[in-house]
Amino acid sequence: VKLYSDPKFNWGQMREILFGFKQGLSLEEVKLYSNPEFDWIQMREIRLGLEQKLSLEEVKSYADPNLHYKEMMKRRIALLKDKLIDKLVDLYSKHYNKDRIEIKKIFEDVVEARVSGKEYLIYPKYYDDELKKEILSKMYEVVKGLEFGLTLEEILLYADPKFDTSQMSKIRWGIEGGLTLEQVKLYADPKFTHAQMDEIRFGLENGLTEEQVNLYADPKFSSKQMEQIRIGLEEGLSIEQIKLYANPKFNFRQMEAIRLGFSKYKLSEELVKLYAKPEFSAKQMWEIIEGLTDPRLSLKGVKLYADPKFEPRQMFKIILGFRHGLNRRQIELYARPEFSEEQMEQIMEGFRDGLSEEAVKLYAKPEFSPKQMAIIRWALLTLPLELVKHVAKPGYSLDE
Repeated sequence: VKLYSDPKFNWGQMREILFGFKQGLSLEEVKLYSNPEFDWIQMREIRLGLEQKLSLEEVKSYADPNLHYKEMMKRRIALLKDKLIDKLVDLYSKHYNKDRIEIKKIFEDVVEARVSGKEYLIYPKYYDDELKKEILSKMYEVVKGLEFGLTLEEILLYADPKFDTSQMSKIRWGIEGGLTLEQVKLYADPKFTHAQMDEIRFGLENGLTEEQVNLYADPKFSSKQMEQIRIGLEEGLSIEQIKLYANPKFNFRQMEAIRLGFSKYKLSEELVKLYAKPEFSAKQMWEIIEGLTDPRLSLKGVKLYADPKFEPRQMFKIILGFRHGLNRRQIELYARPEFSEEQMEQIMEGFRDGLSEEAVKLYAKPEFSPKQMAIIRWALLTLPLELVKHVAKPGYSLDE
């Protein structure tokens, strides 16, 4: 602490000295740049070189307060480039079956363009060749890692050409974000898409354990499915609750309905199991949740329509029956999949109008269209039942 608790250092310089110790540098290494003649950006360039395992002598070659920080960065990256280039050229020349000299030239061009800030000059050289353009974009990811301060071991983890550029960036972001190499290796695999890599990375960054992440770190899950499992774990759901929907047979919207049943609506496992079945669509699941969270419906009432044979809107009409105060016997009269939602509504409205069960049964038949049902219902409100019986026949047209 005495090394940087000195008024000759400003807050930025103090911070860089402190960062050095936090990153595991030795006292001798930190002393190399603990000099008020260096501004904080120059200190950062020296610190990064030390963290990237350059020797003291190598770092001293550019640790000069008279050098602009961009020149320091240029020299730092040049030193690292020399250590990395052979391995990189080997990987890419074999993968793309390209001449080593070509690969080396692309890498050197990218390094030069980045450190000079003249990337606009490099694009026209390669963008008429799709393969070279692909190699160029991957080399950019490598150089970004060098700039940030990643070690050669960390860079080689994602510099493999079997990764596409988006996958490379996701692996790089994980390392730059503070994940350990062991954690990053959980998703540094080309079998994962870049979106799947994101979900695994987010889980690790948000404090999930490897055991928890392994519940969804599987390419059989889409990135959207992974997201629902990850969020459930972050919300504190138990492993048993998660396993109830961590199944690729569920799409991500179905998974969301099951997850929220636990986390938002505090339903028991027994109640969630009532709808946690792949044969229910997400919309059907939400109608079942609607009934389970409505005090006007009993569990027996929900079970009346918790059947995949009912469309979501049919389910809702059954819920409305309970909400309007119809008794179970009345609701059972129309809680049948063969009735459309419009037909169900006409039967429900008949009971709401005060018609008897005998009267409603007169038109509660699937062979009547909703409009025919409506006409019979209106007739029953004003005409004697026996008279309506004579005309309440499916074969009659609306005019008849």
